[in-house]
Amino acid sequence: MAHTYWLLGDYERALRETTGDIGYMPGLALASLGRHSDAIAALRWRERVTRDNRARAFLVSLRALLEGDRDESLHALQRATDELTDPEAMFYAARTLARLSAREEALAALGKVVGGGYFCCRAFAEDAWFASLKGDASFEKLVETARARHEAAHLAFRAAGGDRLLSA
Repeated sequence: MAHTYWLLGDYERALRETTGDIGYMPGLALASLGRHSDAIAALRWRERVTRDNRARAFLVSLRALLEGDRDESLHALQRATDELTDPEAMFYAARTLARLSAREEALAALGKVVGGGYFCCRAFAEDAWFASLKGDASFEKLVETARARHEAAHLAFRAAGGDRLLSA
């Protein structure tokens, strides 16, 4: 649920709902609330206690970005995304790449995100970390593809009676 709340811009609620998260969402939610020093502290703590190398690399990447260390952030992100197949996790990598002005890498990552079935088009269009990509034809095409796939999924959900499930 934390990721859903964060995508909706409800960062306080995302922060409250981070139970079971690898430690990335608390740091991200705190940073999104403008609490960068708290985010860095939370990420550093999780880096020390996390045994999973991929998870630690995601944590290091976000922390280094918040500290202004572009090279460390990029290096950690490369470790985190090596052979990564999860499109939602790749979304977070893509936004970090965009924030770090790694334009081509961000677009390639977003291509994997959309190709992998994660098409949260609102996030692509509204996330401030993607601002450096706005106006780029490749980015706009990815946003449009995500929007079309989102709409198709929505229509399929309704056609299958999904609305009844939500009202039950």
